[in-house]
Amino acid sequence: MTAQPSLAEQVFHLEPPFEDPDAMMSRAYTALTGEQTDVGQLLVQNESLDMKIQSRIAAVGLAAALYEFEPDVMERWITVNTLRHVFKEDGAAYGTVLGALPLYHTLYLEHVGLSEPGNTTGKAVLIGSNAPASSAAFVTLSDCVFRAEPWIVDPVGGCYKQRHGNFFQKNALSLPESWSGSAHVVVTNRLLHMLRGVDNKLITTRPESERQGIQTFAKKMFRLLQAGGHLILCEQPPQLDMKDFWCEGEYNRGVVATFEENMRAILAETGFSKISITTGGETGNAGFLYQPLDPESPVTPKIQRLGSVAIYAQKPL
Repeated sequence: MTAQPSLAEQVFHLEPPFEDPDAMMSRAYTALTGEQTDVGQLLVQNESLDMKIQSRIAAVGLAAALYEFEPDVMERWITVNTLRHVFKEDGAAYGTVLGALPLYHTLYLEHVGLSEPGNTTGKAVLIGSNAPASSAAFVTLSDCVFRAEPWIVDPVGGCYKQRHGNFFQKNALSLPESWSGSAHVVVTNRLLHMLRGVDNKLITTRPESERQGIQTFAKKMFRLLQAGGHLILCEQPPQLDMKDFWCEGEYNRGVVATFEENMRAILAETGFSKISITTGGETGNAGFLYQPLDPESPVTPKIQRLGSVAIYAQKPL
């Protein structure tokens, strides 16, 4: 099977040679948002906004801060920060589906294998998209690896996020009954610590509400998947102390161990089989974005991080 164009070409609409960071960032911003702008001006404007948003995140936490700003404002802010990280700092777009794409690709091939074009029934569903880069990357992943029509679900949807794939502004815990059995694969990207119940309150307010919220989520995903369908989660434990990013302290190590134990139990209780829970990983830099995308040979994540948890489970046939 021939390799596909690189992620830089498919997601950001760039063309080789990939040599001018400013030009690439400008082109990528237009591809994600539909807007043309000067990179210098964009960075200056974002710097002022960044201070305001970071201040609120420090005060109330990311999950709450996201709801204090207009969706378009937050999506633009995340987009600029993602592109700056990729093109100015050679980063791997940590925290987005784009950055986690090699992990999803690896898990899918390891547990499922590559389907022939046209043979996959059911949708590829992303539950929770934090940015246009996540949505656009998921569309590429669906086309090249899952071979399924991409559906993107998020309770917040600004104009930029809605440009990519089939977007549905919905809560993951209250999806339509008519969607039951429609998904070939369901993917999340650091969703659980942001997950809100039908009362719009974060499920992480108390340990018991967190477990109940995750149980409800697992049941909803089980219902959403078709028989034999696949659940692929890239998560971080909701109670993780992000000040200890690499989880070197005793507290975070205990949080991760408890989270993995609870997730395995919840998925098994729900009816999932072939459950695999491993430490996730990051690619380290943006180099993988410029390599041809080979559906049969994913890029291997190079940096293991205990707080990143990779989960696979299957709904039995």
